[in-house]
Amino acid sequence: MVNMRKLWIDKEIEFLENNYNDFSNTELSKKMDRSVSSIEKKLKSLGLKKSSKGLSMSKNYEYRLMLSESYILPDFYIQVLKR
Repeated sequence: MVNMRKLWIDKEIEFLENNYNDFSNTELSKKMDRSVSSIEKKLKSLGLKKSSKGLSMSKNYEYRLMLSESYILPDFYIQVLKR
């Protein structure tokens, strides 16, 4: 099996730089059609780290998304979101 690497284009890098702090790596991987590992490696190579504010925003976004889609959240997840 040949491992075909997908090269990053400028628009993808720009999108990642502008949005990495607003979305989880899982969300970014879905939006960009890349693996979570690829997202993590590119963030590291660009020297980008998620701020605690960004992570909180991401958690809140995921929480709102779950509520809007009528998911039932387990108690332990709600405790994590309150941190």
